[in-house]
Amino acid sequence: MTESVPATPLAPGDVSPDELLPHARYNFLMLVGDVSCFVIGSAFLDAATALPAIVTRLGGGLGLLGIMGALRQGAYFLPQLFIAHHLQNATRYKPILLLLTIWGRVGYLLAGVVVYFFGKARPELALGALVFAYGLGWFADGCGGVPWTALIGRTVPARRRGALFAATQTISGVGKLGVGAVVLYLLGGSGIRFPVADALLIWGCALFLFVSWLFIALIREPPTHIVLTQNDDLPDVPKQSLTVFLATLPRRFAERPAFARLAVVQVLASASLATAPFLWGYIRTAAPDTIRESDAGRFLVAQTVGLLVFAPIWGAISDRGGPKQALTLLMGAALLWPLLAFAGAATGGNIWLFYAAYFILGGVVENWVVITNYLLESVGEREQSTYIGLLNAVSLPALLLPLIAGFFASGLGAGAALAIAALLLAGGWYACRTLPDTR
Repeated sequence: MTESVPATPLAPGDVSPDELLPHARYNFLMLVGDVSCFVIGSAFLDAATALPAIVTRLGGGLGLLGIMGALRQGAYFLPQLFIAHHLQNATRYKPILLLLTIWGRVGYLLAGVVVYFFGKARPELALGALVFAYGLGWFADGCGGVPWTALIGRTVPARRRGALFAATQTISGVGKLGVGAVVLYLLGGSGIRFPVADALLIWGCALFLFVSWLFIALIREPPTHIVLTQNDDLPDVPKQSLTVFLATLPRRFAERPAFARLAVVQVLASASLATAPFLWGYIRTAAPDTIRESDAGRFLVAQTVGLLVFAPIWGAISDRGGPKQALTLLMGAALLWPLLAFAGAATGGNIWLFYAAYFILGGVVENWVVITNYLLESVGEREQSTYIGLLNAVSLPALLLPLIAGFFASGLGAGAALAIAALLLAGGWYACRTLPDTR
């Protein structure tokens, strides 16, 4: 029997704090626009399809993809604790969020310019610009991860967060279908050739990320005193120095065993998804005569359909049964994508099994949504920024996995990376089962 961390019940006649949130419906719509545009923009450089294709066209290999996977993990997770420290007792999250995240958008815009002008003449320069922009983009989003998640907790009622994420994933999924068609057209031998096609994909990413940033700017952040929840029974404390703040972090795992287990799930889930870029290389190796570069767009469509199918399912389960139930089912389903890829190769390059692998990957790739929902339900508003930063920071060891996977993939083939993913996902599913319920 697992421990439970239910919310404090309301007394008769009390009003739920969720009902007191001002501008809740308006902010819900702005966040739908924000997340939808962010996901659509990211699809132009999807780590499992478009990005590996562009890197390959610019002269990069599996080893570089492993480095970029590690760069993504490190750039996103490294700044989290420092930002969480800065946000102690913060009264507003939106201004710093806007300031921190704009630079990643600018980086992609400039990288597209370099690829456009130097992709043929100096491919190594263009590749370097893309890698730099990729790292900068994820670093900027990593800096914004803590205030953005805390802003969700401050502006969206707890029992509407599943609906929020389901709506965003559904809308962005429709948009990603269009992106898949664009990727198929640009990388499939259309009239738009390399490097113009590659630059257009990078600019497409930049454009939608800029629009996402504008939606954030339109959010109406409520005052702090409006959003304190019933779990916020801690007294106000002075802001700690960075040294003291970091020194207090280990005890938080002992104080909240449920959080420690969630951190294990986060590490394993993040590490497993870092191997997703190797799925494309594995499939091309398993069926070299039937899989072409243009198929990256088709697989992206399959991945997007998976997102469209599963997003409302995870959202509904999370809102009705609680995020633990949704997360356990999600991690169990995630175990299927590497297994389906192996089955496709074992059956002589069965393309339908490869499509199924991408379909499942699309359905589980946004696992952070359910993980975040669990965290926001189990931690009070005053401490959310600290625990958000800590949860993401403990995922730092996962940044080594893409390097390890890239090393094994270079020597043993991309299948070695997928085998690692399967082991990690099995461990993540087991860890989910030990989480306490939040409802």
